[in-house]
Amino acid sequence: MATSTLVVYEPLISFGENGEYWKEYSAFYEKYWGGPTSPFGVWFGNEYENYRTALSEHLGMDDENIQDCFFLKKGEDYFVAPLKDSTNVFSFENSIPPEWFVLFDESERKNFYTHWGFNTISYDAVLEDCVQRAINTNKIISGSIGENSAAEISGYLNYLREGVDNLSVWMDSFKNGGFIILNYGDICTYIHLLTLSNEKSVVEIRDFINFVEQKEFSEAEKKIRIFGQKWEEIRQNCLGEAEKEFIQ
Repeated sequence: MATSTLVVYEPLISFGENGEYWKEYSAFYEKYWGGPTSPFGVWFGNEYENYRTALSEHLGMDDENIQDCFFLKKGEDYFVAPLKDSTNVFSFENSIPPEWFVLFDESERKNFYTHWGFNTISYDAVLEDCVQRAINTNKIISGSIGENSAAEISGYLNYLREGVDNLSVWMDSFKNGGFIILNYGDICTYIHLLTLSNEKSVVEIRDFINFVEQKEFSEAEKKIRIFGQKWEEIRQNCLGEAEKEFIQ
């Protein structure tokens, strides 16, 4: 299965007394590995066991009591997404929900290249910006549903509004700000390398919403049909590879 993720990274103040633990954890990890946690990290041989032993000794804790997280660093400040029993991390298999793209601007895109040539896409945004984009999107959708000329896309508008509503409730639970990162993850391995740089779903969803706002519903319908076909092909590619692996 190919997995994409949507992650909220919170400032240490959000965790009260546990904030000191996450600060120690993150600082040690950064010093040990030379940088923050990465979804593209690969463990070789006994590296992971050796790291856990060193971390246990540093924290003065038994290995089984250590909690893990994703973290990032902005300036001198750490932002953390705990992994155990966490609401900070959403994951989705074989595709990316269209409402996730609503939260971002194309200027927030980042490409990641590994030494073996693998490329993936992520978006890194301030939480407050994502909240405002969700509000603006639902305002536009709500003002368009019921328009006679919007009949062809009314079902999709309702679907998108529901998804954005759910994201808004989720984001409202993080009161101290932070950052949101959308990571395409393994999805990128099912998008041809020659077209990966042209994968601009954030732009496509924004164009769709702009057409809706301008009451250009025919153009909006064309845009979202092409968008849907693209992601259905990606999903089928992911499922086809999974079936192939199962058969082997």
